[in-house]
Amino acid sequence: MILSSQYRGHKQIHIRRQGKLELVKAIQELEKRGFECVIPVREVKEFGKNFKDKAKFYQGKWLIGRTNAVDSYEQVYYETIMKKV
Repeated sequence: MILSSQYRGHKQIHIRRQGKLELVKAIQELEKRGFECVIPVREVKEFGKNFKDKAKFYQGKWLIGRTNAVDSYEQVYYETIMKKV
């Protein structure tokens, strides 16, 4: 089913997909069921870093600290908001 978990009886649906083609197919399917786009499709980029945790045992306790970032990542997805007409 196309509806997101955020639907739950609300009038708007937030749709988010990894690829633009997947999003367009989801939009077309919802348009057949009487929904329309409230905002245009937009590209959203998220940036982040992965850290490596280091732990050591000191005076009977585990101390957990972070070292420098191991690597970084970039995630791109597409989203839109649809509303029941």
